[in-house]
Amino acid sequence: MKRVLNFHFLATIACAMAFAADQLMSSGLNSAIVQVIEKWVATTKNGDLEGRIALYSDRLDIFYTKPNLSKANVEQEIRRMINNYSSFPVLELSNVTWRELRAGVVQVEFDKDYVANKRAGGSVAGRVRSMLTLVRTGQSWSIIGERDLKVYPKPQSSVMAAVTVEQENLRVLRKVRHVIVASMHQ
Repeated sequence: MKRVLNFHFLATIACAMAFAADQLMSSGLNSAIVQVIEKWVATTKNGDLEGRIALYSDRLDIFYTKPNLSKANVEQEIRRMINNYSSFPVLELSNVTWRELRAGVVQVEFDKDYVANKRAGGSVAGRVRSMLTLVRTGQSWSIIGERDLKVYPKPQSSVMAAVTVEQENLRVLRKVRHVIVASMHQ
């Protein structure tokens, strides 16, 4: 059963990455930038701290609401997120736009639908307009800015609504199971 679940998890990540890649490539972005953003999605979804940190420059102009952070400070922030959330079963990008700010610096904006499972139980879901700023260093690109621009009202997408309904169904089933087990022990 565990192998099936792991395969399902990997297949879900692969589908999400393919969807993100289609969205990003159709926006006209450079393929090297697309690869960075795909890795950003994949490392976020699977909680890969080292993989995600490798995507950042040594210094960030902004990380959400905090300006001028070192890579070490960003690592602490991402570690805190990973400690609070066990997984991101949904992390999908859409409505991708980009612009070159100056030579070698690109700003990418996108809508981000997400569901995050809390380690303490429960989950959060939402949709935000996000932005990544990337800088070219030699032949590669690294992230120098990450923030959310706008939080959309809930729910925005059919994916989010379906996941929310599924989570509610699971919650109800757990309650029913608890009641049945409790009645069997009486």
